[in-house]
Amino acid sequence: MAVEAIMFRLDRWLNSDYDGVVFEHSTEPVGYALYRPTDPELKSPDGVYLRQFFIAPERRRLGLGTEAFREFASQVVGSRRLVLEVLETNPAGRSFWISLGLTPYSTTFESPPPTA
Repeated sequence: MAVEAIMFRLDRWLNSDYDGVVFEHSTEPVGYALYRPTDPELKSPDGVYLRQFFIAPERRRLGLGTEAFREFASQVVGSRRLVLEVLETNPAGRSFWISLGLTPYSTTFESPPPTA
């Protein structure tokens, strides 16, 4: 995505019920997280839903994601339940979250619309 498209998208999220944090390393932005309280229907309505967790591709595999998540968990999540989703097409993301101690909770299935 172009920077303008990313900025438009983030602005839309931040003008809704989402909050965001920017992760910096040596005063340089390296990523961000978008989050909100979990839905009331979930087991722990006082939890945090992490919608997006992003580290710039060129800054990945340097420990910055782990460091950013630990700071996010400490500052935002605290002792509340954390909920996030990982696409099946993202095995690296799944491995990342498992390496941080998160455990899979459910699998969502979908059926593509029928073709005409």
